[in-house]
Amino acid sequence: MKTLNEHEVQRLGVGYQQLVTFMHQSELDAESLIGILFKAAMGLAVTANYDRDEVLAVVAATYDMERFMRPTSDEVH
Repeated sequence: MKTLNEHEVQRLGVGYQQLVTFMHQSELDAESLIGILFKAAMGLAVTANYDRDEVLAVVAATYDMERFMRPTSDEVH
């Protein structure tokens, strides 16, 4: 994992907020949104030639972190 500078961290924050805005404005249910997000993520992973196990490890770690933190619905976004 690379170390991000302050500008990159800010850009990530803006990108995340834009994604959350899209999710809220789309009015799609969770199943549909998960499908769209996984489709996009897997497309990026395949295009960037990431190994399947590496991608799944990132997904698992992210899921475990969210599960551990147990955010409320308004904290998730």
